[in-house]
Parts: sequence; C-alpha cells; structure tokens
Amino acid sequence: MAPGKPQNDSPLSSVNILLVDDHPPNLLTLEAILDAPGLNLVQAASGQEALKCLLREDFALILLDVQMPGLDGFETAALIKQRERSRHIPIIFVTALSKAQGHVFRGYEAGAVDYIFKPLDADILKSKVAVFVELHRKTQEIQRQSELLRQKNEMMQEDLRLAREVQSAFLPQQYPTLPPAVTSRESALRFSHRYLPAATLGGDFFSVLALSETEIGVFICDVMGHGVRSALVTAMLRTLVEQMASIARDPGRFLTEINRDLMAILSRMRTPLFASALYLVADVASGEMRYANAGHPSPLHLRRAAGKVEPLRFDDEADGASEETIGPALGVIDEFVYGTCRCALSSGDLVLLFTDGLFEVAGADADYDEERLMSAVRARLDLSPERLFDEMLAEIQQFSDSGEFEDDVCLVGMEVAHLSLPQASDSS
Repeated sequence: MAPGKPQNDSPLSSVNILLVDDHPPNLLTLEAILDAPGLNLVQAASGQEALKCLLREDFALILLDVQMPGLDGFETAALIKQRERSRHIPIIFVTALSKAQGHVFRGYEAGAVDYIFKPLDADILKSKVAVFVELHRKTQEIQRQSELLRQKNEMMQEDLRLAREVQSAFLPQQYPTLPPAVTSRESALRFSHRYLPAATLGGDFFSVLALSETEIGVFICDVMGHGVRSALVTAMLRTLVEQMASIARDPGRFLTEINRDLMAILSRMRTPLFASALYLVADVASGEMRYANAGHPSPLHLRRAAGKVEPLRFDDEADGASEETIGPALGVIDEFVYGTCRCALSSGDLVLLFTDGLFEVAGADADYDEERLMSAVRARLDLSPERLFDEMLAEIQQFSDSGEFEDDVCLVGMEVAHLSLPQASDSS
C-alpha cells in the first residue's frame, strides 16, 4: 500500500478515498486524475489489503477493480458490506469489462453504487468522485452539528435538573403548626402533599402560610402548560404570595391583589399566560374555613364524622365578589374582585386541594373525571392522608392509557386533628 498523503488537522478539510487495483499503473493513473487539495488517496493492491485499510481508517469512497487475483472485486465488496464499520462506504467499480458481459447486475448486488468503465474518462471520473466527496463532507458536517446539539442538549438538561431541584426546594419542606410552638403530631392542623411534575419543570405550586396563633392559609395554583415558561410564572406567583402576607387572612382580597400584580407583569409579555388558583384560610378558633377561587378545581371536603365527601360549595353569594363566587383564572381579567366563601370545619375533617392533572387522565374507554375521583376518595374515607394519596395516585395511573399522568399533579391535604388548641410543650 502506498503511503497516504498527510491529513489536515481539520476533520472536514481532508477526505480519504481508497483506490483498489492489482495493477500499479492503474493506481497511478487514478491518483494522477484525482490528485487535488483536500483528497487523501490511499492505495491497496488487493482485496485483502483493502480490507486491512478499512480496519484502520474511514473512507468517503472506494474505487474498486473487478478483476483481481485472490478476492475479486465482487467478493471484496460483499465483505465490505458485511462489516458494521465499513458497510456505509459507497463503492464504485472500476473495470475494463464491458456492460455486455453481464457483470453489472452482479456488482450492484454486491453493494456497488456505480460503475466506471475503462478506458477512463477523466472528467467523468472526477465528477462522480466529487459527488461522493461532497456528500461525505456534508454528512460529516451534519454529524458535527448533531454532536454539538447533543452537547448543548446535555447542558440544557443539566440546567433544567438544577432548576427542578431549586423549584422543589421552593415547596414546603415542613409545615407550620397550631399553635406555632408544638410539634406536627400535636398540631391542630396537619398537612401532607404529593407533587408530580409531568416535565422536568412543573407549572404547579402550593404554599402553606402561618397567619396567626389560630389560622393557617393554603395556596395552590396551576400555571397554563408546563416546562420553563410555566416554571417562571410559578416563581413569580411564589414571590407575590410572600408579598401579600399582610392581607393573607382575607382570601378574596388576597387573590384580587395577586391577580392585579400578576396582570401588571404579564401585560408586558406577548404570549398569553394564566394560572388557576385557590386559597383558603382555616381558623381552628372559630371552626371556620374561608376560601376564594380563581378558576381552580374545587377542593374536596371529607367530613369523616358524617361519612361524606363533597366539593367545597361556591353557590352562595361570596363576600365582596365582583359577580360570581368562582372568579376567572389569575392573569385573565384585570381589576377583577374575588369574593370569599365560608364553611364550617369539624374535628376529623380532611380537605383535599389538587390541580386538574390529577383527574384529567385518558383511559382506554373513558376519561378519569371528577366523579371517578370523588368515588376513589369516598372508598378511602378513613385512610390516613398519606395512604389515601398513594392509593389514589396508583389507581389513576393504572387507569391511564400510558400508565402516567399527562399533566403536572399537585395534591395537598389539610387534616383537622382537633379544634381546641393544645398548649405548647415546655422545653425549659
């Protein structure tokens, strides 16, 4: 084998072409015609030598003689196409045999893409080789761009994983207690949750707020869509929730002010965004729950003592409402005034707040709707919140066609352990 010419450091500047012929003058003729900048012409004097070359280097094209001792061109081509490493390389047969001798079809069967007949026409040879050289270079460029894209995607996925960790850190790591100094087991209100984002970043968010010695607030929201855009809006809402702490005892006013500030932010954006939300305040001193709704699914009120499960009612006139007791989603109507509704709480009650990803699940023959959700909860009325959550989620996933939730799922439980406040433990 004649030594190849030095290759340029750039992977796109030099292209390897393998010339296979048992007659040295034929190899010299091919090299003289094809000699040009950017081409690295490698010679092989037999089929066996060509196969060895293919183990060491990759080639853009193989020019292969048909009539050779030992392995002829057809046998060499068949072996080249059997190997994973070399089967992608196009082969052009170079032969003195005439088309009339019936070998052309056999060559194509062996894996050739074209024929060049001797005596060689230099222009035809160069034009055919140029096509495959350009194809090889474009393929290399596509592979290079694909690798760059893969690397960028890996970096982006790593950034998203980090963002998800930050987003998860925003969720409550521990819950407030009533009164504030007692343990969670002694608290009059106890909380639990499950959070399942459909994408790396979720559009659901909730917060549990300590308001007074006897009151705790629970905020839950579901931003339109999921992914980075939704996650950014949840970050905005988290900030707004914290900023509205001074008015958080009034659910209707709380949602009204959040909506006003969110509208001011979203109005600068070209893409419409909105978020459904629900906010409630549980007061264990009065045994009352106050709540306001911005286009969000109604929480379920499990009245365990009465053996009942029912959605929170919004059909009575709410205090201070613009018109309806359930207002529009946040970010839809500027200056909308949300009203506050009320209901009684009893010891043993459990209030379940959730986003619509929990029940908007497609099954084989039907959708898992709110009625099925009510039935699933009713059948598990006496379970602990944690076990209730896990069994519900498993049932819904089993119902789903895909076995997965299609949207983000956020599920929050507020259990009324008792309405009388225990005294804080003496730690002195």
